[in-house]
Formats: sequence, C-alpha cells, structure tokens
Amino acid sequence: MENDPWTVSIDEFGTWLCEHTDEAGHTALSTRLNAANGKVDSFSTRPDRLHCPDCGTLWRVWESRGVAKYYIEYPCQPIPPPSGPPVSNFCRARWKDIDHIVAAVSQAFPDLTVSQHQYVHPPDDEGIWWCGLPGLRDNVQIESWNGMGPLSVETDDPYCANSGEAATAEEAIDLITERIKRYRVTMGNG
Repeated sequence: MENDPWTVSIDEFGTWLCEHTDEAGHTALSTRLNAANGKVDSFSTRPDRLHCPDCGTLWRVWESRGVAKYYIEYPCQPIPPPSGPPVSNFCRARWKDIDHIVAAVSQAFPDLTVSQHQYVHPPDDEGIWWCGLPGLRDNVQIESWNGMGPLSVETDDPYCANSGEAATAEEAIDLITERIKRYRVTMGNG
C-alpha cells in the first residue's frame, strides 16, 4: 500500500496520528486516534468508522490489516455535543486538489454535499466523489485515484457534456461550478 495516498499504518497499540494544520496552514497538534477506544469513536455509527474530534476527518479502520484510511466528505463531522468542548479550527494536514475543490465549490454552494466512494477492502481504488445539492443529488462525479489532477468530471445532466478532464484544481472547480449552475437552471432551481 505504499502507493496508496489515503492510507496510514496503525501501530502495535491500534493507534495512528491524524495530522493537522491551523487556519494559517502551519503545522498544528496531531490527534492520536485509537481503533479500540470508544471515547474517540463517540460520533461513529459503525465500529469501523471514526471521526477525528479535532478536525472532523472521517477515518475507516481495518485494525486486523493494520491500516486506516481517511475520506473526504462535506460537510465535515463531527458536530460536538451541546455539553462538549468546541471543535478546534484544525484542518487535516496534506490537503490534496480534491480538498481545495470541495472548499471552493462549497463556497459557491453552501448547501453542497460531497461523499467519497467507500469500497470494502483497503487496497481498492476509492478516488470517486459525488457532489450534490438538495434536489440535485449526486449530479456531478469527480474521479482521481490520488485526489490530485488530472481529474475527470462527469455529470448525469443531459444538457452538459458527459465528461470533462481537468488538469488542475482550478479547472475542476470551474467545470463543477458550471455544471451545477446549469443543472439547477435546467431543473428550475436556479
């Protein structure tokens, strides 16, 4: 899995680091996550899913295989409990083009949702994301094996070209934004 950009190794104690940066992009404190620790897992609905309590990154864990993989989704979780401490203003370290794309498109469409494909086995390629809005669910698909350009942008909108290639994050942002705007107009929502 040395070529897999999403995977980290779990140590002999069942832990790994979720590395962070602060709002200015400087290295911030990391959070040690533990696959067996129910306290870290308090926001999960399944035992193989953890959210970092400091940045909201979703991790899927295969403890028996000694790996954890992070996923890019929007909006991020967790939402802290009413009586709990506030979530820090940390971001997961080592952002990829897909992170920048999601951040920019969510600025244009605050109600955007993004979900990353999740296969069953850790070595499977999971470089597929779906972007949707209420009433326009999953109408744009982004593909990149490593989250970096070039990226393929596809849509199920019959009025748009079926797919487009984006060499950079900026090109992908333009393609996705144009497709969502066009799709909203054709559906009478824009």
